Amino acid sequence: MKVFDLKDFKPCAGPQNQVVTPLGKVCFSLKLGKTDLADFTSAFTNKKGDYVFGWYSDSFDVELLICSPKLHLADNMHVEGCRAAIYRILLHDKELACEFSANWCSDYLWTDGGPDSGEHLEAQTCENDYYVVSIGTQDGEMLHSRAMNNEMMPAILNSSVDPLALVECSSTGLLVPIERVFLNQVCQVHFVVAWTPKKPDDVSTWYAVDMSHREFPGCLLG
Repeated sequence: MKVFDLKDFKPCAGPQNQVVTPLGKVCFSLKLGKTDLADFTSAFTNKKGDYVFGWYSDSFDVELLICSPKLHLADNMHVEGCRAAIYRILLHDKELACEFSANWCSDYLWTDGGPDSGEHLEAQTCENDYYVVSIGTQDGEMLHSRAMNNEMMPAILNSSVDPLALVECSSTGLLVPIERVFLNQVCQVHFVVAWTPKKPDDVSTWYAVDMSHREFPGCLLG
């Protein structure tokens, strides 16, 4: 690994850069400039079932960590499962625009869903009669704050768009567009996916996906 500094990970084969939930698979993708990063060049795992996927070239190093994060929920809240997907990119050759996305694969099982955002959180919550799944990331206001304060967001964001409209939420997922990422500085964007059996007025998954960039990668379960 070249971007994350993690111990106890070993090379592996066979995994996919996605999260499987009771309502279907959530797939993660990244577009660098005009290039869609498809097949990763390397994969690593640890004994806890966390994965790091790597895309390496002379022009960039990209890694995606998919892990089970530590959660800090109220005592009356509980989720059945939660996985975080954290991208880190390091550009070496030229500054590029980037698009990070988390999207449902076409065979999803949810029957109702839509935007479910809050302060500093852009989210989507989907459900059927049995399960609820939330997908979340930081909203544009927080991304702008990180860029201004040099918090792993060495980038220029689209100033012509209202910060709260920067992150796009569609029927299939979330898209985080970055207008330009600077050279030789790590840029980090994350998504969190949480699910639990459906209960009346239960908002546990929404709170579970509301995570700060400062929690990664120290959020890995010990």
